[in-house]
Amino acid sequence: MLVDTVGFINKIPHSLIEAFKSTLEEVRSADLLLHLVDLANPLFDEQIKVIEGVLQEIGAGDIPVVLVPNKIDIAPEAPMGHFKARAMEGVCPISALTGAGVERLLAVIGTILDQGKEQIRACFASSQGGLLSLLRERGRIVKETYEDNRVYVTALVTPKLAGQIRKLLGASAMTAPATS
Repeated sequence: MLVDTVGFINKIPHSLIEAFKSTLEEVRSADLLLHLVDLANPLFDEQIKVIEGVLQEIGAGDIPVVLVPNKIDIAPEAPMGHFKARAMEGVCPISALTGAGVERLLAVIGTILDQGKEQIRACFASSQGGLLSLLRERGRIVKETYEDNRVYVTALVTPKLAGQIRKLLGASAMTAPATS
């Protein structure tokens, strides 16, 4: 899910701020928030504080947040220490223009989203396409191989989904944990 808050601070009349907050309420169901900050804007610190306040107000204050200061290509002297003092999952400075820092951002996102996940290995018959689709939708496929009309999958999933898959497939379709 992507939610754009550009212009939220200075361009929306105060009377509309309450209505705008309601559009952000879906944020409460997010697993992770990326807070993109425009370093070229001299008011970026004020904007960060307002967004943090709104997240608290709408009940999204406990969702992990990665602060993503953007435009390091034109604002390289931004006070990165200032960002690190914030209670967030991480700070990943980037340049959307040049791509600098994006690889690290993706790695941080992956690490955060994989926290608390369980690795499972399972074998699916061709008739179990719906279950395999569920696994693709709600988990992350690490490895997938096809052999003799069967699909062998190694995936990272929540413990709840792992239990559901074990229950639906039975112990015979679950294979030993993968060894790296």
